[in-house]
Amino acid sequence: MNKDSILAASLARLDALIATEYRADPPDFAAKAQAIGPDLPDELAQALTGLVATHASLQAEPDPDDARIADFAFRCGQVHEQLRAHRQIELELEASAQVPSAQAEPLARFIEVRDRLFRQVADFTLKALLIMLGLLTLGLVLGLV
Repeated sequence: MNKDSILAASLARLDALIATEYRADPPDFAAKAQAIGPDLPDELAQALTGLVATHASLQAEPDPDDARIADFAFRCGQVHEQLRAHRQIELELEASAQVPSAQAEPLARFIEVRDRLFRQVADFTLKALLIMLGLLTLGLVLGLV
């Protein structure tokens, strides 16, 4: 694979996330990053700006180092996950702001009961799997299976 295809593949998921979740519609990655930069926390905005600068410098070099290209691809993945998590938090805050305070307490209790139930089911399933694994191992050791 050549340099341009690796760089494009590295940016593809990040570019799609910015376009869909943040509704940025400029045609290139640098313009999209600049468009959403003011809406992001400083740390994310700086990481995105750093990616734009690194992308530009890698494209300008005729034969960049493979380690720099791999580092760029890794950082694209990191920023993608950070942006996705940030957007998820924003959506949850928007949803919680829409819940009337009279419904907040029953909703919180429901979520707590649901989480407790899931945890109990997961604990039981884990114990059952461990017991079956132990019996299988015992059966193999004794030559019963």
